[in-house]
Amino acid sequence: MGVNLKRSNYAYKYPFERIASYAAAVASKYADPSLVKALDFGFGGGRHLKVLSDLGYNTYGIDVTEDAIDTAYYNFGENFIPREKLSIDNIMEHPIYPEGYFDVILSVGVLWALGYEQMLAFLDRLIPLMKENGYLIANFRTKFDDLYVSDSNKAHGKEDRKHRMALEGGGGVNDAYVPQFNHIWAFLDINDLKRLMKQYGMTIEMLERYDRYYDNVECISYWCVAARKG
Repeated sequence: MGVNLKRSNYAYKYPFERIASYAAAVASKYADPSLVKALDFGFGGGRHLKVLSDLGYNTYGIDVTEDAIDTAYYNFGENFIPREKLSIDNIMEHPIYPEGYFDVILSVGVLWALGYEQMLAFLDRLIPLMKENGYLIANFRTKFDDLYVSDSNKAHGKEDRKHRMALEGGGGVNDAYVPQFNHIWAFLDINDLKRLMKQYGMTIEMLERYDRYYDNVECISYWCVAARKG
């Protein structure tokens, strides 16, 4: 959330396919998605704003990056979402939406990106913004990820390389320090994720693990989840 991404290095436009499919599945539950208020929390370059808009949701977005709105419009054209529905703000400091305002909250690449305690702080803010029976659609990094170094994955032959985690920077059992981004990230196993959703009164309806490999070696691993409040 605090990484200052600029247009020059944030030009990719293609959405996370599994998240997009979950957003479509949730949209199908409503007779008229245009009456469904959906928030993209941390919209970045706008790729999932575009997904929500194309699916017919009444779409809003919030991000802390100063040029996020300009970047989204650069990527997808002016006014694909009215500017008044996009906010550059820190929801942790300025809760600009009332409780129970949104039917759907989507967040990709944000909740886990500043460590486990910050993840909880984000969810403490976001879950009350959702209506009862509303949906959270999000991704989380898994402990199968090669950026998470533990005794168990070292035992399976995954040596700690310079561009992977240095655990001494982590804050807890679910945290590890990512030197290339100078951030602590949170990593969850399946039981961690289930406990997290239960803690916030969420019922998981869709869940899968998505692994992506670089050079057929390094695994980047996510949980993709759609969970209903209540």
